[in-house]
Amino acid sequence: MDLKKRAVIITLLLLVSLLAYALAKSTGYSVLILSTTSALSFWSAILLLIPKRFYNSTFFSLRKGKAYWITLSSYLIFHSILYGTFLTVLLGYVGFYPYFSWGVGFAVPPSPEYFIYWVASSPAFWMFIGPYESDILPFTLVIGVILGLLLSANVQSIVELSRNVSVSRSRISSSIVAIPTLGVISGTACCISLPTIILLYVSLSIGAVTSILPILSSPVYFNFVYFGLPILSSVILYYNLLELRRINRKVCELK
Repeated sequence: MDLKKRAVIITLLLLVSLLAYALAKSTGYSVLILSTTSALSFWSAILLLIPKRFYNSTFFSLRKGKAYWITLSSYLIFHSILYGTFLTVLLGYVGFYPYFSWGVGFAVPPSPEYFIYWVASSPAFWMFIGPYESDILPFTLVIGVILGLLLSANVQSIVELSRNVSVSRSRISSSIVAIPTLGVISGTACCISLPTIILLYVSLSIGAVTSILPILSSPVYFNFVYFGLPILSSVILYYNLLELRRINRKVCELK
């Protein structure tokens, strides 16, 4: 697809997203359908904005082995289903009772300045397994796929590098652990994330919780944790992947 066609499609998708939002806000009818249409159109346009080189380097042109598929499937399962459980346990609750429930919800269309947050969080799929909740939102789904592709491509590149050069097992193991850890730390579920928990625990331990609460509730902190941290992690992982590819090429040339 050439740039002109892509620009036309992106523009049309964004217009559809805005139109669905306007209809949902003005009429108040079929909000779930309109919210789904708006979010699907908006995030499809965002994914089309990402250069084809990204998809080629993380999926289409990549030789994918077991390490790739294991990393991708594990991360997507953790990111979309188990992250809420992980946070609940981290907050101190460990228990289980037989209960299962799921559903789909939507947010009431807000004023125009909050349009981005609306398409990022509505509609949402939620699920309870016992006391543990999992939520899948449009933004977390998209960023989860992007991070999953990047993590998998990085791990696959590390495995290939280990085959091409004599590196100790401990160093390779450390690299494979460190890269997924970055993706896990950058994960988000609703309005809470690991940085929030860490800050809260530190403030409680030193008796400074009252001074830290304004930071946790500020829009700047929320936007950084919810949007900025995963995007920043994606950029770091992409450039790390390019560096791994460059090293792999140099090693192959020296053989």
